[in-house]
Amino acid sequence: MAERGPRLWPSVGLGFMINPHGADHVCNAHIIEEEMTLDAVVQFKVEHCRQLILDCMVMCHFFTEMIGANARAKDQTTLAEIVAAVTGWDINMMELETIAERILTMARIFNLREGFTSKDDQLPPRFYKPKIDKSLYGKALNFEEMEKAKKYYYSIMGWNEEGIPQPKKMKELDIQL
Repeated sequence: MAERGPRLWPSVGLGFMINPHGADHVCNAHIIEEEMTLDAVVQFKVEHCRQLILDCMVMCHFFTEMIGANARAKDQTTLAEIVAAVTGWDINMMELETIAERILTMARIFNLREGFTSKDDQLPPRFYKPKIDKSLYGKALNFEEMEKAKKYYYSIMGWNEEGIPQPKKMKELDIQL
């Protein structure tokens, strides 16, 4: 597992579960909440998309903190302004987030084609057991809560309960197979 443990931030655990290229603490969302509520899952999706936008822009996440363009900034126009300045596109943050959704959905389709299923969107069992030493002593994730968060994430991505992108979402994202 990467740098940040999911026992501390369950949203990082959700990111480790659903990220199309595996557990990654950078292309993830760091929602500081003890539980994965439905609101936290929505926040996770938005931040995860914005982190993916930064990756697509090949921008250092540390640098974006300095210029106020990080995924958690209240004013997200800076990222769209940077893309517009570099490409000449007339683009806003909603359009960038749609691009991120398209990327995540295409990656999902690729992984499904290669044989991955929702059963692969799991954390190792050790994260559901209380930690027995040092920091985070006694902390454990709740398996049912994380599964519920995963299914809700699938839902707000326009995927079914098995994580399969639905035709309506594919059309919305202009994905044709």
